[in-house]
Amino acid sequence: MKKFRSAHGNVDIVSVDTCVKIKVQGGFNQEGIIRYGEIVLSVVPVQTRWILVNFVGSDTGLTPDAVGELLNQYQRFIKFNCVAICENVDLAFGAIVKQQVLSKLNIPTLVSQDETEIAAFLAANSNQA
Repeated sequence: MKKFRSAHGNVDIVSVDTCVKIKVQGGFNQEGIIRYGEIVLSVVPVQTRWILVNFVGSDTGLTPDAVGELLNQYQRFIKFNCVAICENVDLAFGAIVKQQVLSKLNIPTLVSQDETEIAAFLAANSNQA
């Protein structure tokens, strides 16, 4: 597992295949989200469709400028063949991300901590990856 630490949040790459699994925790500002995007794109399969799964720590937060940057990064991921995004996160934080970011994307998205629901989402979208 690769670990990336900074003053702007922590990113750990859990696994990479057609399903890119990332653990994030800590406070993220705009700079931290830009770095997160760079890290994700440095490990995604080249010219292959992939699904992003974020495991979001309970201490994770976003500054207001980070929310807009997260949308920019997710739109960038789509250009690099991301076909679905799953946020494994508590519902309070997930509601913000869903409303302000995921709802503006044109790919399947899920916010959930339910492992059965996440597995079903991944299975339903794996044929696209």
